[in-house]
Amino acid sequence: MFIAFGIEGVGIYYLYLWGHDPFWFVLLSGLVFFAWGEIYGQIPNHQRGSAVWPKAQRRC
Repeated sequence: MFIAFGIEGVGIYYLYLWGHDPFWFVLLSGLVFFAWGEIYGQIPNHQRGSAVWPKAQRRC
């Protein structure tokens, strides 16, 4: 988890510095979204949207 947050932090910082160049914008934004997905993927499923899923399951 620390590595994923570190990658995202570094990516956001360099995106701030080099985000005006289209090449670096695409590369670093992809890195930031990848790190965000890694962080979100480590959260157990029962903690994600616990208020939404029971309602969605009753409708099915």
